[in-house]
Amino acid sequence: MPAKIMRVKIQANRERLREFLRENPVDLIGGTSRQPDGSFVIEAFLRKEQLKKISRMDLRIEIVEDASAKGKERQKEVSRENRFAKGQIPRGVGKKI
Repeated sequence: MPAKIMRVKIQANRERLREFLRENPVDLIGGTSRQPDGSFVIEAFLRKEQLKKISRMDLRIEIVEDASAKGKERQKEVSRENRFAKGQIPRGVGKKI
């Protein structure tokens, strides 16, 4: 069974966030945003076990969504049809359902 992936926001001061990123390789989403209180927020994808580990650190963590479940949900939007099966290059922007 594949590892469950969560999309999270991690908030901390600059030094604490740098330290965290040096010690914990994570898949970041986008950039960093500075908050009015001077702290910084990053978004990342974390496996469930990584989330358990960092929840004990001095960081503010917000779970945005279950990215694994979201991915499975979004796969339903992808066609199962092989548009290249007839040996021709498909025309248009796709098949509307």
